[in-house]
Amino acid sequence: MKSHRRSDITCLPAHRLPRVLVPVLVILCLALLPAVHSRAADTTPVITDVRVEILGGTEARQEKLHAMAMKMIRFQPGDRFNAISLDTSISLLKQTRQFSSIDVIEQDLDAASISLIFRMIPAMLVRKITVDGAFPIFSETVIKATDYTTGRTFDPDAVEKNTRAVKTLMADKGYVDADVAVTAESHQGLLMNIHIDITKNIPLRITDIAFSGNTVFSDTRLKMRMQSYRLPLFFWSRGERTIQKDLEADIKNLVAYYRKKGYAEAAVTYDVHNDMDQKSSRVVIRIEEGPLYRISFSGNTALWHTH
Repeated sequence: MKSHRRSDITCLPAHRLPRVLVPVLVILCLALLPAVHSRAADTTPVITDVRVEILGGTEARQEKLHAMAMKMIRFQPGDRFNAISLDTSISLLKQTRQFSSIDVIEQDLDAASISLIFRMIPAMLVRKITVDGAFPIFSETVIKATDYTTGRTFDPDAVEKNTRAVKTLMADKGYVDADVAVTAESHQGLLMNIHIDITKNIPLRITDIAFSGNTVFSDTRLKMRMQSYRLPLFFWSRGERTIQKDLEADIKNLVAYYRKKGYAEAAVTYDVHNDMDQKSSRVVIRIEEGPLYRISFSGNTALWHTH
């Protein structure tokens, strides 16, 4: 009979083998990834030169834009080309809003080396802004309502937005039917002259101010404290233009007046009823006077008190 020697080596069951090998395989893969990535990166071309070409504009502006663009571009000579850095560079250049066109000259990405060339056209600049027909609204107020600024870039897609902004301004000033036209004319290529032409038409005017709840002060006394109210020069004259901001200031003044007279809890609200056909406004002011508070002093021998 043959004798069998007991072996000290225990064989693992087949179903347990993968569980032991998986961590080992993961470690080996992680160790090999940098090498694989390095070999992939080595296949992209080396950038030997980064160039920026500015097409148009004055020499001084070209120099300024060239310096700006070089700071935005995420490549340096000696770097290897990659799409992420290119997309980042283009995105940064667009965010400056200084270029109307940004092109990257196509290169052979299978070559060992390439020159990276950015070719850009400067955006148009606002040279001058003129306003006609706005008086008594100041031209500066009209321009401020837009996003146009002399020397800043001109956005051709923003003309409609700025037209609406001027219309809103004129409506706030009482000219609810104002016609507004914004036009842009080129001047020496990349410069633009902006012209804002306004036809005010008939404004809304306050023809009546009615009060309710006022028992201490008369309607006339309260009206005389309002900037929105003016006595007409002739019986056919109309009142002041309906300006929301002025009405709000008048309401605050009436509250302050009541409180100065001892009505600390006074409250004033109002409504405006516009007749667009007649271009007239009727203002209804509601007053809650509240109690009258009287303040008296006693024992003040060092300082006088005044009523």
